[in-house]
Amino acid sequence: MPAPNLWPPEVRRLFWDRKPASLQPGVHRSFVIQRVLCSGGLGALRWLRSLASDEELRRHLEAREGREVDPRRLRYFELVLGLPRAEVTAWIRRQRRSPAPGRGGGT
Repeated sequence: MPAPNLWPPEVRRLFWDRKPASLQPGVHRSFVIQRVLCSGGLGALRWLRSLASDEELRRHLEAREGREVDPRRLRYFELVLGLPRAEVTAWIRRQRRSPAPGRGGGT
């Protein structure tokens, strides 16, 4: 993964809360992948897929059971990355039962 100063603007924009020098692509690879999967547009996703294999992205989502990824995005990744439908459905159901902080689900 290239250094953050070489990332395209649509990717750098996703890390507005981080100083570029603080991101070490080798060390923070999982964090970068998660941020792009959760918030990146098509350009950012294309960039990510040029650097990480579909297998790596599948393993990333499976290891986290889709946590923090919007259900609509999970359905998109199900199709694009070939994730098992039943598995994605289970992740979405789990999210709805126990939403992430800030995503509703309160009283």
